[in-house]
Amino acid sequence: MINKVQPYNVLFIEDEKDIRDNYIKYLKRHFLNVYEAVDGEDGYSVYKDKKPEIIIVDINLPKLNGLDLVKKVRQEDQTVKVIILTAYSDTKYLLDASELKLVKYLVKPITRSELKSALDIAVEEFSIFDVVSKKTINLKT
Repeated sequence: MINKVQPYNVLFIEDEKDIRDNYIKYLKRHFLNVYEAVDGEDGYSVYKDKKPEIIIVDINLPKLNGLDLVKKVRQEDQTVKVIILTAYSDTKYLLDASELKLVKYLVKPITRSELKSALDIAVEEFSIFDVVSKKTINLKT
């Protein structure tokens, strides 16, 4: 990321308060708006309300785990960039995640450099690719 505030909105979903606070502070220096959520249900609600361009989500969340949250988002949105954070390097989680069109799958502990690299990829994808839905919605008059 260039040393300017990026014009994108980010949703950071993490149940561990200290980790969340640390990364929210970091993200606010680099992005237009940064939203936070403490669990999967809260994260989905914030996603629906704010429609961020980038979601950073932990897999192990209460109420709705991160993978199920991303699956739910992907049912209606293929354009949002998603970065998964996890303590799991287990192949099962990686295989499940690989079907979700992720920017990156980062195994904790994560350095700011690793997160920055993943965010750089997401920002670069916005400048290179346009994804437009072919789904048409007909409104009755």
